[in-house]
Amino acid sequence: MRLLWHKESLVDLRSQLAYCQTHFGKKVAEACKVEMISRANILTIFPYAGVRESLLAGEPEDFRALVIHPNVKLIYCVDEENGIIHIYHLWDARMNPAKLVRRFR
Repeated sequence: MRLLWHKESLVDLRSQLAYCQTHFGKKVAEACKVEMISRANILTIFPYAGVRESLLAGEPEDFRALVIHPNVKLIYCVDEENGIIHIYHLWDARMNPAKLVRRFR
């Protein structure tokens, strides 16, 4: 399977890394980037490694979440028919859960 990073997920990734660089420095931000991307790549081998995202249970798609950093969840769906893992968002788990639900409505 291959990963397809949607526009919103790339914006989220840049935002997470900018925050990390501002508060912890360039070296730490680069390490975070490598860690997040390598954990996301696990999905190419184990697409169901993440759990079903209970906050999005009412949505028509089967959204899953994989923790890729202590406070960051990767929100994705598996398209088995086409061999694609759609990555929709990187979610800061410290934020209000209602904001995540609103992003998908």
